[in-house]
Amino acid sequence: MASRRLLRYVEFALWVVAATVLIVAGAAVPAFLLGAGLPTLKLLLFVIGTLLFGVGSFGIQPERPKRDGQLVDLESGEPNRFEDKIQELPPLRGERLPFSDRVDRNVKLFVTAVAVLAVSAALELVFGVPG
Repeated sequence: MASRRLLRYVEFALWVVAATVLIVAGAAVPAFLLGAGLPTLKLLLFVIGTLLFGVGSFGIQPERPKRDGQLVDLESGEPNRFEDKIQELPPLRGERLPFSDRVDRNVKLFVTAVAVLAVSAALELVFGVPG
């Protein structure tokens, strides 16, 4: 049995990679259906990444002492279907990590936003997709 800490980070990495792939694939569909291709995909990923970055950055802020809590909190206390599917992937299959032991969903969203922005930047800087 793998250690809880290792499982925690494996689940975190799988969540971020899977979410990033789904976002890129989801943005690619309208980008290519509209006929504009990679430049539109790059722009869509930049917009989506920026929005996710904003939501994620509010979510990871520490709680305010004078207020009732965080401005944005994506934690529901229970896993959703996406997170249940992540638990079925090979590194985690058979090693159920309790929801309370997982990395906070707000942190996952923030890192996913950075990954989506990195894909957008890579399209421009590495692959030379025009703006």
